[in-house]
Amino acid sequence: ALPIFGMMPWSDWPTGQCDIAPGSRLFLYTDGAHEIHLADGREWAHSEFVQFMSQPVDPNRSIMDRLFEHVKVLKGDDTLDDDFSIVEMQF
Repeated sequence: ALPIFGMMPWSDWPTGQCDIAPGSRLFLYTDGAHEIHLADGREWAHSEFVQFMSQPVDPNRSIMDRLFEHVKVLKGDDTLDDDFSIVEMQF
């Protein structure tokens, strides 16, 4: 299961902590980064987004640049339907 970080005032979310290994990456993103309406009418599945973001690091091109280009190709348009907000933290 993926950890979920939220900004909602619900108090019933579990809390926890974990050690993060050097070289790990953490992505914080809004739903607009993965809820892409595809040219064929379906929506890009969250599991497909996670798979894409799990690619190995490419020292020549950031994953953010690759993601933004990929979703525009999936959409079939340079204009997305929602915000596209994502932050990468490298450890």
